[in-house]
Amino acid sequence: MSTASIHETVVISFASQCNRGKVREENQDSVFHGAVPLGDLLIVADGIGGYAGGGLASRMAVDVLSSALAAMPTFFPPAIAIQEAACRTNAEIFAAAAEPGTAYNRMGTTVALALLQQAPEQRRAPVRAWVGHIGDSRAYLARNGRLQRITRDHSAMQLLIDRGLITPQEARRHPDASVLTRSLGHEPHVEIELNEVALQPGDSLLLCSDGLWGFVPEQEIERVLADSTLDAEAASRALLKLAIEAGGHDNIGIEIARLAGASEAGRTEPADALESPAMSASQSSLEIPLAPAPVPEPIFEIAPESVAETVPELKIDWTAEPETKIERELESKPRLELEFNYVPKFETADLPGSSWVKMLMILVLAFATSGALAYSAITQNWFGLDHFLR
Repeated sequence: MSTASIHETVVISFASQCNRGKVREENQDSVFHGAVPLGDLLIVADGIGGYAGGGLASRMAVDVLSSALAAMPTFFPPAIAIQEAACRTNAEIFAAAAEPGTAYNRMGTTVALALLQQAPEQRRAPVRAWVGHIGDSRAYLARNGRLQRITRDHSAMQLLIDRGLITPQEARRHPDASVLTRSLGHEPHVEIELNEVALQPGDSLLLCSDGLWGFVPEQEIERVLADSTLDAEAASRALLKLAIEAGGHDNIGIEIARLAGASEAGRTEPADALESPAMSASQSSLEIPLAPAPVPEPIFEIAPESVAETVPELKIDWTAEPETKIERELESKPRLELEFNYVPKFETADLPGSSWVKMLMILVLAFATSGALAYSAITQNWFGLDHFLR
């Protein structure tokens, strides 16, 4: 267990557990906690057990993610840093699986990570966490004795649950319960799903593989995390014990961060639990409904028909006599009146020359028109003249 002081009134304790369980011969889960320039980093990776190389894939995920984020400067946006690190990790695992002659050509892993940063200017939520996941490794938030799942599984079972075809209880016993729709290393490109979480004193953040949540009911996980007498190390050991007692059928990976602080730091004042940034189409937003928000009463309401009654009609008498000395002086002075009698140009424009020129032009046009009409009448036999001309 490691402890880091983040704020005057907040102390965060971390704890990790990674166990092979009772059934599996190899532990393909990997966990990590460490400090990077962007904050405290927690990772849980679960190698896909259906293919060879699951353990190698999970270890590569932890190593590449942690080294990539460790190379990011402090001013780098956390969400973008996580996305770039996930892309790099996926590319390296995919490339390793594509090497000629390798026995790990289908290796892959799930991952859940959290990057915690201090936000001392926010008294009620002095710590912010960026939570990302690929596959069915999960992240939970425990607050005020309640457990809320932050992540949504990238699995075939989750799709069936979303469509209302099966219940979560039926999904646990389904033969395709381990089928994933997204993982690290199986495709050349993969996108990590992100959530931004505002943490406050008294909260617990849990990352775990399906070796825990797949065999231990969420009610039991909630009971352990709600026990304020347990520090992070004791809580992680209690959760591991529950998974082992449930049969230990799978590897178990656990990362916990518990926030402790004075009561005035905001333990009894719930803040907005989850806030989503406009980064991409994979990002989602969840809310922890601690209590229904009261609906504010309207301060006032004006009916449309009452507006005319409240506003007096404005009447202006333009013929009234001037009341002031200035007005009377202005009335006595002569006024400049402008008249705009606009007439189109084609009605007023005169043709050049004298009147006999005008008359001559009119006669020429008349004779030309008459000649043209006569010629048309004769050539086209308008009046049957060809009978008389024969």
